[in-house]
Amino acid sequence: NEYLKIKFGFKFDFVLGTKLKYDSKGLIIGVESIVGTKDYMIDKVHVKTKLTSIREALSTVNKDLDLKKTVLLTDSYSDIDLAKMFVTILIKPANPTTAQKVSQRLKLADYILPDDSDLQQNLESIILGPQK
Repeated sequence: NEYLKIKFGFKFDFVLGTKLKYDSKGLIIGVESIVGTKDYMIDKVHVKTKLTSIREALSTVNKDLDLKKTVLLTDSYSDIDLAKMFVTILIKPANPTTAQKVSQRLKLADYILPDDSDLQQNLESIILGPQK
């Protein structure tokens, strides 16, 4: 997220994913939590769905998740569980992986956008609508 801020001048409110534990030297020493397909515990590590993780992140700033005002940005079918609930924008990289190619061919999104110099403008036009 900080990389996006430095390179492109914008960042997201939250970036969610599996969290690792680090020691004082910055070396990985374990797993704090995992983003998975259901909510449960495994060896004292919380496993949370993406939806649960999103709701928890929003609750830290006293906000609720409004499904009608939510857009999912993704690059492959790994987010298909969320794609069923949200407007979905699939980012199409210049050199896609097999999973990304499958997602594009099956049109597993409401919108498919190339990852090019027009990406920000295209995202804004979808999210914000036509500008007057």
